[in-house]
Amino acid sequence: MKRSNLPSARRFRMHSQPRWHWRLALLLAALVVCLGALLLLAGAASLLGQPSTPPLIVEPLPLLLGGGLLLCCGVLGWRACRTRLRRRSDISLPKHLLKKSH
Repeated sequence: MKRSNLPSARRFRMHSQPRWHWRLALLLAALVVCLGALLLLAGAASLLGQPSTPPLIVEPLPLLLGGGLLLCCGVLGWRACRTRLRRRSDISLPKHLLKKSH
């Protein structure tokens, strides 16, 4: 006979929370990656389209540096959000404690 006053295991399990804010952060990171790639391409196109005189090479450098920086930041943000989305939230223990290798 089942006793109803005992606690059930379902109450102790972690409930999955909505992860819409991480998906929104993924979208923002993807937009930053696209913007960085476009700036990088625009800087490269303006650098290749100019004659090889030293004073004119300085103009596309901010586009190249800004595009590269935005591209790197966007990729790092994308990877951080993806790992956060894929992380299981049942038990918060380190991986080496969860699995024993014999």
